[in-house]
Amino acid sequence: MTTVRGTARDAKAGAVIVTPDGAAIYVEGLSCWPDDVLGKPVTATGTLVTEKFIPDPRVDAKGAISQGAYGAQTVLKNPRWNA
Repeated sequence: MTTVRGTARDAKAGAVIVTPDGAAIYVEGLSCWPDDVLGKPVTATGTLVTEKFIPDPRVDAKGAISQGAYGAQTVLKNPRWNA
């Protein structure tokens, strides 16, 4: 188990904890933070992994590029959090 401390923020791919060093850690199972938590300090405990969380961008036949991210992201799995 790992404990993560930082600020509760929302990203396009879901809720994140932004650590003091600027890292964004995705919180598994949480699409966004509750309004009363967003932007406030938060502490969460869970299993910290690096995995493909955000799908890669895709290019369609007309050249339009979808949103996405290449590579792996840091994710807190099975999180328990409090603000």
